Amino acid sequence: MDNRQHAATGTSGRAGPVGGRASGVIMARLVREVLDALPDQVRGRATRTFGDPNRRDWHYIPRPRAGLPLREMGEEARERVDRLLRFALSEAGHEKAVGIMALEEPLGRIERNEAFRDPLNYSLTVFGTPGHGAWGWRIEGHHLSLNFTGADERIVGVTPAFLGSNPATVPAHLPMAGRRVLARESDLAFELIRGLDEAARQQAVIALTSPGNIVTGPGREAALERPVGLALGAMAEPGRNLALALMETYARNLRKDLAEAAFARLREAGLADVRFAWAGAFDGRGAHYWRLHGAVALIEFDNTQNDANHIHSVWHDRTLDFGGDPLRDHYEHGHHHAH
Repeated sequence: MDNRQHAATGTSGRAGPVGGRASGVIMARLVREVLDALPDQVRGRATRTFGDPNRRDWHYIPRPRAGLPLREMGEEARERVDRLLRFALSEAGHEKAVGIMALEEPLGRIERNEAFRDPLNYSLTVFGTPGHGAWGWRIEGHHLSLNFTGADERIVGVTPAFLGSNPATVPAHLPMAGRRVLARESDLAFELIRGLDEAARQQAVIALTSPGNIVTGPGREAALERPVGLALGAMAEPGRNLALALMETYARNLRKDLAEAAFARLREAGLADVRFAWAGAFDGRGAHYWRLHGAVALIEFDNTQNDANHIHSVWHDRTLDFGGDPLRDHYEHGHHHAH
């Protein structure tokens, strides 16, 4: 994906689904292999029907949740979950996902509640029958929610995708000292806002203080309708390239073909009209929030809590969260199977 191209791309109709058949076939097989490794007495906890309301009941807080936690799986099943994640994600995306899980250890020490913070308290839930009809899977726990949706042997949705980091920078006296799991997302955004000239920055800044969290959290996915801030088409080239690199960072958490397809959807919808908005401090220490918002893409990033050392970030494909229109089309044209 070339960040210097496509900034003025126009809309050419509704963009298609995210992925092709090759990834869907292998991903479905890997999901089935995880289920096959589970004992009969717990396998049912990992599976739900595709129509189960829990499929859209995502969250990033530590709470009781559907699915089977990694800590209740055997070693072989956990290895197969990791194999699934390595396939679905890029190397960078996999590193972030497992890094977020690992942060539970230093967080438990910070909170003096190590028993509550468990790096294996992340649950896998499979919806429907992988590779047949409408299906999906989710890996989820504190500060991580990755949602994939399939239609037969195609992947048609890869969002919502939530990544969080607490601490954003691990303090020096703790395991993983200095680790910044979401460093690139933060650094690119600061480089972008600081590099804008005064007139452009005035358009980008929508508030002097952070709202305190992402806006489009669970159950509020449609809370932001109208993009505000500075349009990419109105940015000078250096800023526009940074904004595109920032969007690409989120897409490239996925394996290459899914990332390319996801970014192609953004280009087709018109990157020039995507708007960058900022709220809060520019100094890298105070609370701050930013978002990139267009016809398809909606990315939010907030670092407010714990003295601005606690990140919440989410990527929505506004028409393909949980599969969106292509999945409905799949049903309407009668290509699904009853399961």
